[in-house]
Amino acid sequence: MRVLFICTGNICRSPMGELLFRTYTQGTSLEVGSAGTHSLAGHSIDPSSKALMDAVGIDSSQFRSTQLTQDIADNSDLILCFEPEQRHNIVVIAPTALPYTFTLTDFSNMCAYCAQHNMITGVTIQERLQSVIDQSMQIRPMLPPLGHDSGSLP
Repeated sequence: MRVLFICTGNICRSPMGELLFRTYTQGTSLEVGSAGTHSLAGHSIDPSSKALMDAVGIDSSQFRSTQLTQDIADNSDLILCFEPEQRHNIVVIAPTALPYTFTLTDFSNMCAYCAQHNMITGVTIQERLQSVIDQSMQIRPMLPPLGHDSGSLP
């Protein structure tokens, strides 16, 4: 399974998502990447994001930003972004990615809802993530409106 983090410039939030997620999923077969909807292609990570990564012992010195393309999106299994506008921009670039593109808050809420209702299936992390993606159309109406974080689930 390929997980892709997206922000606007791919120099602040999405690189941190990529680097943190990669660190926390070491030892799995998950592939993790990041890109930007309006990337500063080839740039290194923002100094403030670098400082945060350094603070938790993650080396970001080799990171370089990437522009999101339809091919990159189409070759992903889960796309996580940070704002509803970014989600909109992603599906403009790659319309077929809509079913597996979510804001991080919404996907987190879906995971929590599925866990609370014993809806997560599978043994591996890939299977468990895929089970949430597969049920997203069913459970989205049960969650706070897109892009809103209510702090609790119904």
